[in-house]
Amino acid sequence: MTKVRELYVREGAASNFIAKQCLWLGVDNPEPSNPHVSIDSSANEYFYPRIKTGYGMEQQKIIYHMECDDAHLNEETKRIVVVMQSVNEYVFNLRPEHNYGAKNAEVQARRMEVNRHHIIEKIDRIWKDEWTMAYSSFWDWAEWGKLSGNMVKVEPSILDDIEDIKKYFLKCKEYYYSVCSRHGWDNIKISHACTIHELPGFTPPNNFTSATMFCDTNTAIFVAVLLEIKRGELGPRFEEFCKTIRDDWQLDPTNGHLREEIEFSDVSIDYRKIFFENDEDELRKMYNFFGTEYHFEMNKKDIIGEFWHYNNSNMALFKSHAPQLYNQLS
Repeated sequence: MTKVRELYVREGAASNFIAKQCLWLGVDNPEPSNPHVSIDSSANEYFYPRIKTGYGMEQQKIIYHMECDDAHLNEETKRIVVVMQSVNEYVFNLRPEHNYGAKNAEVQARRMEVNRHHIIEKIDRIWKDEWTMAYSSFWDWAEWGKLSGNMVKVEPSILDDIEDIKKYFLKCKEYYYSVCSRHGWDNIKISHACTIHELPGFTPPNNFTSATMFCDTNTAIFVAVLLEIKRGELGPRFEEFCKTIRDDWQLDPTNGHLREEIEFSDVSIDYRKIFFENDEDELRKMYNFFGTEYHFEMNKKDIIGEFWHYNNSNMALFKSHAPQLYNQLS
């Protein structure tokens, strides 16, 4: 039976570096024809494919050029794109970020808008399990303000459209798994969002195993600030972000989506142990999850050294741009 493996890693928590090491076994560039696969040494930032289908890039290329052979799904695709355009226009006019209590609400709203446009423009490719972390851009905003008592008011017809879109994404996921199974391909994926949040109503197939990269609150603060640094989001706004980040309830692993992700996942991998402590057993656990423990055992010393070097470079970046917060966290 084919296997499906998914690791959930929040933004900024080394998902691309992990993809290089665990999915592609340290290869500098598994896809030479892709100009987006790169390493930015100045920001210690990696850009790597985070989905591996079958044995490697050959299977990825086959899927890339494959067309959907499910007539019903093709008809659904033509219909749903109109619904998506309607929801996108509604959100644009509603401006739900004004109800949201988060510090970066406007930034999140703009990213969601970009994600919705991307899905609408690439709708024929969405079944290929691409851009799944952007699915929720069609509905996450509908609950903004819930915790503060200033929840967004949404037209019932739009809520119906959102449910329609969710069902379409579920059909795409099912079809994608069926294609992989038909060809005897395993599917390994690293994503920023847990599947149950990407796809509410998702029922894992029997061959499905998931893991979460656990971050305690202080580690989550480190990761969130590091993400802003690597994005180049510096200046006065960044300074204010560093001052208030400790108050961000979204970073607490006992709350909301993070708690649900931990409860859903079969395996928990600790970011602190992997990167700060360079723990050999925790690294082995992660490689074992991906089914590449043989590579870890054969190259253990070099792998541990690369994870140590990666974290040290991140620490240096953090210290140079947020020295006061660095001292507090240290």
